[in-house]
Amino acid sequence: MGFIVKSQQSYKYLACQVIAPNLHTITKTDANMPNAAKCDSKTMVIASQVGRIGQRIGALLATVFTIVMNVGALLLDENLVAPAKDNTRQVKIIRSWITLVTYSFGVWCARITLILSIVRVIPTFFTLRKISEVAAVCFFLMGMSLFIPSIYFCVSDRSWYDWPEVVCPLSGNPKLAISQLIMSLLGEATLVIIPLRLFCQIGLASDKRRMLAIMFSATLITMVISILHAVFLVASAWNLAAFAVEVQMSTALIVANLAILTPYIYRLVKHEGDFDSEPCTHYRSFEPDGVFRMRRVSDLAPDVRLTDTTRLSTLSTGHNASDPAISTCAVALSRSNGE
Repeated sequence: MGFIVKSQQSYKYLACQVIAPNLHTITKTDANMPNAAKCDSKTMVIASQVGRIGQRIGALLATVFTIVMNVGALLLDENLVAPAKDNTRQVKIIRSWITLVTYSFGVWCARITLILSIVRVIPTFFTLRKISEVAAVCFFLMGMSLFIPSIYFCVSDRSWYDWPEVVCPLSGNPKLAISQLIMSLLGEATLVIIPLRLFCQIGLASDKRRMLAIMFSATLITMVISILHAVFLVASAWNLAAFAVEVQMSTALIVANLAILTPYIYRLVKHEGDFDSEPCTHYRSFEPDGVFRMRRVSDLAPDVRLTDTTRLSTLSTGHNASDPAISTCAVALSRSNGE
């Protein structure tokens, strides 16, 4: 290769010239990834930015709901705020409603953040990424489908206001309790299966594998806590159920924020993007062990530089210019140079 690469934009061109034909060949034999040779960087980056915004909003909401739940439980302690008997009852009712609302929203916001964090690790042309994006939408729908019936059930029968332990008996509605248990387990199972699939299908860098391992381990913990929480509710063990809520929310909150902070710190240290923020600077390599490994285009020619932009366009027209993968990358490169 007799040319010199000076910027990351040139790596995009190198990706299209050197890697795109190979990806095109792989695509002919891989029906599951028909778009593997496409390098429309602008579309990919826009999708990446949308995912990042959703991830941060989910983590922010999970944090807010957790703070409200804990601060509300602290400030509404009946022994500190309302020593009178009548006021104590009202305080317990308010605290129960705060816990119900914040837990219902907070735990699903944390799950959405986790699934969006996993999405960012998956290359854009993998079908598993599309499945994960659909799963994020399903998490939102499942959370709302559980929250609305729970609120209706607690409002329609307020006899629990007079109970010694002022807690809405969601276990009194078997269909609602079973639905809550099934959807919680389904959500946690999704957060376990997708990382496992990633470990088997893609050869990730060690740092990304560690991040996936952390999220995978934390999901297993929250899954166990979800099961225990459901068991405690059915057994009417309200104190243990409240403790399970605190542990589950805290664990989900920590992992949701780590999923954002870890890639951010990595980019600060490495001073480079990943295959989600800079998709056309990476290519897919099929390894002999049967996995796909994401590699940087810059690793192909670390000492090669490109200074002649006119030669770049000449090479673009002379090297299989009819290949849609190369033409797509050339358009993306020309747009980025124009900006």
